[in-house]
Amino acid sequence: MTFHLKTYPDALRQLFVACSIEETNSTFDKALVILQKNFILQGYRKGKVPVEMIAKANPPELMSIVSDLITQEAFSYIEQQKTPLYGQPRFNPLNSLSRDKEFFFSLVYEIYPTITKEPDLSKTECSYEACEMDQKFIENTMCRQIQLLESTSGTIQDFDMVKVEILNKDYTGDKKEASFDTSKLELLIGKKTDETVSISFDDLSGYLLDFIGKVSDPVQVKITDILRAKDWKKVTDEEIAEKSPFKTKKEYLEQSQSQFENLVTQYNNTQKTEALSNTISSQLQAELPKSLWLNNLRDLAVKVAEKEVIKEDMSLANIAKNKDILEKFSKLPTDSIEGLSFVIWLENIAQKENISIDENELEYHFYRYAQARRIPMNDFKKNMTAEEKESIKNEVIREKAVHYLLETVKFTVSKTIPLATALKSMHR
Repeated sequence: MTFHLKTYPDALRQLFVACSIEETNSTFDKALVILQKNFILQGYRKGKVPVEMIAKANPPELMSIVSDLITQEAFSYIEQQKTPLYGQPRFNPLNSLSRDKEFFFSLVYEIYPTITKEPDLSKTECSYEACEMDQKFIENTMCRQIQLLESTSGTIQDFDMVKVEILNKDYTGDKKEASFDTSKLELLIGKKTDETVSISFDDLSGYLLDFIGKVSDPVQVKITDILRAKDWKKVTDEEIAEKSPFKTKKEYLEQSQSQFENLVTQYNNTQKTEALSNTISSQLQAELPKSLWLNNLRDLAVKVAEKEVIKEDMSLANIAKNKDILEKFSKLPTDSIEGLSFVIWLENIAQKENISIDENELEYHFYRYAQARRIPMNDFKKNMTAEEKESIKNEVIREKAVHYLLETVKFTVSKTIPLATALKSMHR
């Protein structure tokens, strides 16, 4: 056999194969011997039918076996090229296959994605939006958590608690009063005591269950009081001991400070990871199979639709009018290329730096996955396929590669935002 390999963009390859008359006839002979072992013909015992008689009978499976034998040699040639296949090759005969005749065919296939150009990490700098500790916000949050609030006047601010009187005549609840947290019901911010506000069911969000079935939409309320976190300087140890599991302000503050520091670190690492991905992806060049890109593009489109259209309850008729949605969808083809390239690059980094995962680490992540799906870990592991296990393992290795890069690559802060703003974005 003679081979000619043609290379196309997007990890596509086409191997042209030419079989001489002698090679074709030899392959037919091998196929007949294979058939002979189980061939049955009247007048002959099983396995004893002469190959000449089998050839004359021309069983339908003969051509299939000949094709398989011929392509096996072509597969061996592909393996020698040391380019792992991505998916199954497509067999494409270029003329009819028969004895005493040359046979020509091609195998069209994709190879695994590869990075063809990557940045120099020693010269790479990533800018990110950082969150900084806000002592005043922390102290206010601590007071709010244990209901150390004081009545105040003036304009309602973010993170205030607002007491209201329900004005709807058809309200059937026990008490015609309610309390709202402005961090959850932002439309109250800027209002004042004694103002009347109309709140639709769409805006009630986390409070909807308190009203649905008890009042018609919208809910009409009158603001009766504004409660704001007590000044931390005026809080006493006695109040802390009474309202919380802690005995002193110092003890409560130290515990809370540690929790908020962890949140700041979590937010900043997320921002760094996004900055790393954006910076590196823009400098990468990769050879990607189109089938891989298409599957990823499909997944991204579904995620955008679920997040922006389904969860936001957007009318389908309004999609074409929404510039933000259209822009996000228009970016998906490029986002898919950059995202896949970054993942492949991470896997290369993990391999280069010998980043791996042991069984104990893997067990911990199985537990995380089981918790996320709200099923017992034993049931999760029992029903997990080998492909799922390998997928989880690879995902964890990529996470470890990211952690390695967060410590290796140079990061600079482009701007800082308050802790309150960061927490809101984390909970959306």
